[in-house]
Amino acid sequence: YFHVRRTRRDHFSFLHAARESGVNFPEPVLNVRDPETRRNYLVMTHEPVESLEDFLSSTVPNKRKLAVLKQIGTELVKLNKTGQRHGDVVQSKIFVGKGDSVMLIEPELDEEIVEHIQSDFDQFREMLFHLERELDHEPESLWQAVKSDPFFKSLR
Repeated sequence: YFHVRRTRRDHFSFLHAARESGVNFPEPVLNVRDPETRRNYLVMTHEPVESLEDFLSSTVPNKRKLAVLKQIGTELVKLNKTGQRHGDVVQSKIFVGKGDSVMLIEPELDEEIVEHIQSDFDQFREMLFHLERELDHEPESLWQAVKSDPFFKSLR
């Protein structure tokens, strides 16, 4: 499967470098610039995935949900080690694929925007904070597991 996305900038180089460093983004296949409209289009591989929101609201065991949340943090650590930032860490830009693998999509590459927003980890913590309301009502609360897990404590 392939996905075509209009981009404001050349995401190809960013995605390629991030993937070379082991960060799980869609694989960029082709970057095309339309000479008439001067718009960039990026062709990427597309695998069947489910949104993070759907995954977390599903009936899968909390142990799997916690593992996926840890993997998101791990992907952000790998990305930040490359000197890059995602810049827009929200549930709608994180997907869960086969074997509960996490895929980040649509990084914010506008330097002026990225310069003035929170770090990826602050955005991730904020996302987890907003998830608290959704996750705390479950039996054996996933939120309690997140709060007590050493990995998430290290992100504070």
